[in-house]
Amino acid sequence: MASKRSSRVSKEPVAAVEVVDEGAGKGMTFEMGLVITTTILLLFAVFLVMKALGNDYGVGPFGG
Repeated sequence: MASKRSSRVSKEPVAAVEVVDEGAGKGMTFEMGLVITTTILLLFAVFLVMKALGNDYGVGPFGG
């Protein structure tokens, strides 16, 4: 036989949850600093590779 389960529902009112928006804050966050630093380093690495290809093999935008 299947047993009958009784659901227990609280009759007490539930307190409202207040969401606090901390805002953007002041200054740059660590994550944004990391993104900007990584982007600059990657662009510099691409530039160095193109410069090396131009100097060593004479190809690419800096070859000639």
